[in-house]
Amino acid sequence: MLPSGPFLLKIGKGMPKKSTVFLNFRYAFGKLALRFIQKGAKLRILGDMNRFPEDIVKKTLDMVSQSAKNNKITVSFALNYGGRDEILRAVKKIVAQKIPADQIDEALFSANLDTAGIPDPDLIIRTGGEQRLSGYLPWQSVYSELYFTPVLFPDFSPDQLQLAVDDFLHRDRRFGGNNLPPK
Repeated sequence: MLPSGPFLLKIGKGMPKKSTVFLNFRYAFGKLALRFIQKGAKLRILGDMNRFPEDIVKKTLDMVSQSAKNNKITVSFALNYGGRDEILRAVKKIVAQKIPADQIDEALFSANLDTAGIPDPDLIIRTGGEQRLSGYLPWQSVYSELYFTPVLFPDFSPDQLQLAVDDFLHRDRRFGGNNLPPK
């Protein structure tokens, strides 16, 4: 049985070769991204695309560019995403800008993350019975409500989503004790 959440795919004996994985990705992502764009979605990429083949990076960035003016919904794809890596990349961007330490605040740091311009998530749903975030959005999730379900992702239906939303609506959100959402 495959893990239901983020997992590390080890390429080795009995596993598909990288070229097969990338071939499947080229086909599936292109088709999926096009459907989202046609429905008015703006596409965003979270993660480090440097380990992808050049043609995939170009096609992915082209899809993001094609969708830039869409505004019905923003769909973010986490590709080669790791929360610690995202934080390190943000720090490196800030250092490269030569910003003095006393001018670095939460807003500046957030503006250098992959999710810049996207509100922090109110609710994170983790399927498959795992009760951890596995490095997913560590900076952005500090005030997120967490919902854990044993239901595996392929079986996570609209009814399951409604259960999660209903649970969320009955929570007393305190945002660190001050009852005000973060800025």
